[in-house]
Amino acid sequence: MTIPPDNLTEFRDHGATVLRGVIPAGWLARLEAAVDRVLAAPGSIAVDYTPPDRPGRFYNDFFLWLREPEFAAFIRESPLPALAAELLGAARVGFFFDQLFVKEPRTQESMPWHQDLPYWPVRDDALVTMWVPLERRHPRERRGGLRPRLAPLGPRGQALALRP
Repeated sequence: MTIPPDNLTEFRDHGATVLRGVIPAGWLARLEAAVDRVLAAPGSIAVDYTPPDRPGRFYNDFFLWLREPEFAAFIRESPLPALAAELLGAARVGFFFDQLFVKEPRTQESMPWHQDLPYWPVRDDALVTMWVPLERRHPRERRGGLRPRLAPLGPRGQALALRP
């Protein structure tokens, strides 16, 4: 898969780009089933931000690839490694970690603004974060604070590439 030149330029100049239609439907179905399994059996470092007396659920879990085979397969066999390499102009890329956010409808909790890079053990800017939505966001839901100039995410099967 080749990334369109406009996306490469946007990533180089602004540190973010949306890559539409890059995740095949088969991968999305596999990941959705994996998410259901993870939610049924949370990991030891999972965080559920929503108190039991509040509506919805805001769930966060980490290092899923270590215990869920579909996540391990996704980080190795999906289009994402090749896309990351192309964005960075690299012959190969390494994997740092995965993270899952699940925010159900009517959930009131939100992720506070934060900057990840100070917590990561990396030394240069040869780094890309790939965010893959598994569901569409309702148009009335508040947008995240990733990049105000980016269009809102639409169909499934896309990836948002960010340089932290």
